[in-house]
Amino acid sequence: MLLKRGSRGDGYIVTKTYDVPIEGFPSLSDVFEPSDQERLQLEVMNVTLPAALMLLDPEKYPTQSRARKAIRQRAICICRRNSDSKFDELGKVIARAYPGDIIGLDRPTSGLVVVAKTKLATVHLSQQFEFRKAQKTYMAILNGSPQQPNSDNEDGWNLIDHDLEDKSAVTKWKVLQTVKSLHGNNGVLTLVELKPKTGRYHQLRRHMAWVCKAPIVGDATYDEDNMRLRKRGLFLCSNEITIEHPYYNTPSGREEWSQLKKDTLNLGEGCLLEEDEESGIVTLRVRIDLPKKFASFLMHEDARANKFLNETE
Repeated sequence: MLLKRGSRGDGYIVTKTYDVPIEGFPSLSDVFEPSDQERLQLEVMNVTLPAALMLLDPEKYPTQSRARKAIRQRAICICRRNSDSKFDELGKVIARAYPGDIIGLDRPTSGLVVVAKTKLATVHLSQQFEFRKAQKTYMAILNGSPQQPNSDNEDGWNLIDHDLEDKSAVTKWKVLQTVKSLHGNNGVLTLVELKPKTGRYHQLRRHMAWVCKAPIVGDATYDEDNMRLRKRGLFLCSNEITIEHPYYNTPSGREEWSQLKKDTLNLGEGCLLEEDEESGIVTLRVRIDLPKKFASFLMHEDARANKFLNETE
């Protein structure tokens, strides 16, 4: 298992993949009308990229417009069959998908990426994410001061329980810092910590924009009006995750862990192995520092605002 710091670079941060079946899409006619198949030139072994997304993940891409929007936002990349497993092609609406291709999602969120090194770890980690056992923490800078409709009175944490697409979506969040800003809504920017309890499409971005009325800075989708705060990208970072260790919780792994004779093992660089006293489950907690652009942006915005206010007094 590998834990990597997210980085845009020249390539892609692939957070989810879809394998185009070798047999193609025999169920094509179950999703598309004959007229649409003819218009889009869809065949069992040859479909458009938007159609492939709809067929491979109908929950996330229920319509052509949703799939096309994700592609236009440069969130989809392709690994062609026999291409040494490299995602070196950015998805386009007019691109075609063929049997053996692998389609990935490239997200603008920076931060930690979990990668499995073995098949056993892959299955174990997939189940943790599927059944919401993985505990993820994000940091974000919000455009404005977030409204606080609900609070569970736990160390300043606020609770959002707001369905998305008629499905439960729950997010915990709290304010860490507020600074002045000439371009922020109501003249402020807010640094918040976010803990999603569910994993709906764009959950954090939509909860902040729609429920808290304070979209994440740099979010071109949910903060369309403020163009001046988009220059440095999306200020959303996955900076901490806690997962059940895929090896130390197996019989052979438990024996090796017991030989260490420690309840906690610090691996350095923000990595910590811990055994829960009640359940005995060994967890791996990893936390990274925020990208430097977070602190520099907040400092710059606050300094500019204070200078302007001093000059006008």
